[in-house]
Amino acid sequence: MNKTQELPEEYKDDPSSRKFSFTYLTSPLLEDERLDVYDKATAFGIAYYVDKSPVIWPGKKAIAKIASISERKVQECIKKLEECGYLKVERRRDPKNPAKNLSNLYTMHYLPRQSYAP
Repeated sequence: MNKTQELPEEYKDDPSSRKFSFTYLTSPLLEDERLDVYDKATAFGIAYYVDKSPVIWPGKKAIAKIASISERKVQECIKKLEECGYLKVERRRDPKNPAKNLSNLYTMHYLPRQSYAP
């Protein structure tokens, strides 16, 4: 989830001063031993796009760029995050052309929807 804050006063004179944001993941996700570093990077890449709405639709290319991993690895990690209950994925098709995929809709769950017992 992104949180936007104003710069502290001591930085206000800096010509590059502007709003900046934080992206965070919850401890249960970070501590979940079922997830590896790529899964967590992917979760971070998805969380980066969460703002006011929990439902987002970044493409895999955008997620891969933020996570610094390949699009193929993002696909694998999305499946794992979904299986572990941290992510709900709605796969969409273009209503005008059902053979064409649209961006998936993602809903991030900061606590798993099922037990994550090791």
